[in-house]
Amino acid sequence: MDIMICRSHDRAAPLGTGAFKVGGNYAASLSSLEIAYKQGFSTTLYLDAKDKKYIDEAGPANFFGIKKNIFITPDSKSILPLLPI
Repeated sequence: MDIMICRSHDRAAPLGTGAFKVGGNYAASLSSLEIAYKQGFSTTLYLDAKDKKYIDEAGPANFFGIKKNIFITPDSKSILPLLPI
């Protein structure tokens, strides 16, 4: 999957509603998703709104990585909390 790293838009503001499932969080990503689609990407990857250097969240879902068989998730107050499986 090709993913565009979005540096020109924020999905959720620091201390905003990013940690809650509300429509405004999705509406904020519509213009950047349109840009990504026009450039041939499947979705966007958002960086933290404050410093723009840490991965915050992917467009359709929370982001996670796997390193040495360990799940790694962003340490962010602007995303939905990770629930145990």
